[in-house]
Amino acid sequence: MITTFVLFSFVRNELFERRLHKALLAFVLSHTLLATLTAPHIVCAGGRVRLPATDINAVLWLGEHSPSSFFVAPGFGGWLGETAYILGGYDLRVGDYLFYEGLTPESIDKLARRDALIVPRSSLMHFEKTNACYHAPEMFRLLISKLSDDRNLVYSSGNLFVTIWLRG
Repeated sequence: MITTFVLFSFVRNELFERRLHKALLAFVLSHTLLATLTAPHIVCAGGRVRLPATDINAVLWLGEHSPSSFFVAPGFGGWLGETAYILGGYDLRVGDYLFYEGLTPESIDKLARRDALIVPRSSLMHFEKTNACYHAPEMFRLLISKLSDDRNLVYSSGNLFVTIWLRG
């Protein structure tokens, strides 16, 4: 009882309330700043899918410079298409069926039939969560060798991921 009385009298103290308010404000601001500085390149779509800014920029560029009928794959195609529509007004046909069929030569043949293709960084982020991560680089090399036969590499980030291929 005495402890509760002392606690209530302590909380009513305006000086304590101001200090507590300043401490909480500093805590919130510092964590907001920390989150902004550590991950400015990641957008959370739908609260569960992380889309890197490189993927979003690639889709917006392709929507601006390519015909409207192209395919974006593999990896979160629906989220990339919706983001491109919201940010740039581009109505893209997209698909992410590769994750349902798996990385197989048959699915790579299906991808190779498309006129335009983006291999986004988010596909690597998806495979990092599964056992397919060990096989993904080999399969993407196979995809890239198929694409290089009759397409032009328009953009490359320097690795297998974040590449844009257009049929020339």
